[in-house]
Amino acid sequence: MRFIVDLYRYLIFGILAVLIIGVVFGGLQLGASAAIPQWVLGIYVAGGLAVAAVLIMLIGLTATIISIHDRHVELVEAIHAWREDTFE
Repeated sequence: MRFIVDLYRYLIFGILAVLIIGVVFGGLQLGASAAIPQWVLGIYVAGGLAVAAVLIMLIGLTATIISIHDRHVELVEAIHAWREDTFE
């Protein structure tokens, strides 16, 4: 299980890195172009930040669900152990 958690963590870091690099690169390309109005650059950067914020919130939601699942497994194991001790 630890391997999967570590793999997932590094995958998330990679996705965030690619997202940040893409937004910065695209912003620089739009900023260097004279044919693109400046308000388009603002919308692009705001959209990139919004996508990053949503992705980070979804990662937090996923971590919360995984944590709830792990606690549920621990509770079920404790109940099984309690029942075995009670009926022996």
